[in-house]
Amino acid sequence: MCHPDKQANALWSWVNGLYECCRGGNINEDSIDDHQFPNRPICASGHFNKLLESLHGVHTLVDIIFINKVSTSLALRSRLQTSTRAYFLNLLDQASSIEQLDEAMDLFRRLQAYDPTSKDGPEQPSAISAAEIVWHAVNPGLAVSMMEDYGIFFNNDPADKNYVEFFGDEINAVWRHAISLTDTHEALVSQRYQERQHTLSVEPAAETLTPRR
Repeated sequence: MCHPDKQANALWSWVNGLYECCRGGNINEDSIDDHQFPNRPICASGHFNKLLESLHGVHTLVDIIFINKVSTSLALRSRLQTSTRAYFLNLLDQASSIEQLDEAMDLFRRLQAYDPTSKDGPEQPSAISAAEIVWHAVNPGLAVSMMEDYGIFFNNDPADKNYVEFFGDEINAVWRHAISLTDTHEALVSQRYQERQHTLSVEPAAETLTPRR
């Protein structure tokens, strides 16, 4: 079950993992063994983690995904896109008139005109306003979902320094550059708008029909 190009290193990786499990307490921060006895093995959970680590990239069924600032930031960008799309789809679905539908689509178009790298141009103040409106709407739910799945990176504590830095500096940088929807998400919103436009334009006409006696 090893990757074909990793078979030569598979046995060495496994034996080295077992060695570090057995001698972990005898190995210093510079990975130097003190060559003293008795052995000072690592804890049970450490055994589990160390053996899995030794199989990472070697065994086809072991792939460890590391949670760090980079991977968390990528997850944030993806979820921000999904949340923004859901926000607009909900606005369009909740619209009870063509006027409300057009207002929602106007906000969407202003957001899509948003350029985080520029404040110039007559459309930018309106676009910035739209971006801030959408961000304040999706931020609470986004923060909760990120903490549920990535809280370990922040020690599950909103007061933690890592949490403050990420949801302060990092999240501000991310949302400003990722809140405008990609082409795929944009197409879904535009399609829903057309569907709702058709539905709302047909419903009033249907209500005015007078049944024949």
